[in-house]
This record gives sequence, C-alpha cells and structure tokens, in this order.
Amino acid sequence: MRMQNRRMNQNRALSAGDPERERRCWQTTALTTLRERGTDNGLADYLADVQVHVAPLIGYSRPSESV
Repeated sequence: MRMQNRRMNQNRALSAGDPERERRCWQTTALTTLRERGTDNGLADYLADVQVHVAPLIGYSRPSESV
C-alpha cells in the first residue's frame, strides 16, 4: 500500500495537482514518450508497475517489450 500511495503522490506532483493536465497527459501522450521522459521523475517506474500488476488484472496483455 505504501508503494501505491507514493506513486499516487508522484502522479499528483507531476501534474501540479491539475486533473485536466493529468488527463491530457495520459490521453494524448504516447507511452514511449512518457517512458522516455519519465526516467528521472518516477513516471517510467509507475508505468512499469501498471504494466506488470494492473494490466493483467483487467485482461490486457501485449507482446513483450522492454519497459
């Protein structure tokens, strides 16, 4: 649970607490761009966690790709 809270706080910090900015980021930016730009701020790690832990729970799978 602590990891989840930390990731949520990072997400809020990245979007400056603006839900519209957060929504635009997630909906319009390519995942490859988010991963590349998110290496220093925790976003790449967060996306990797989602890919590993959340995506399988909702039945999403994709070909193996380096994260």
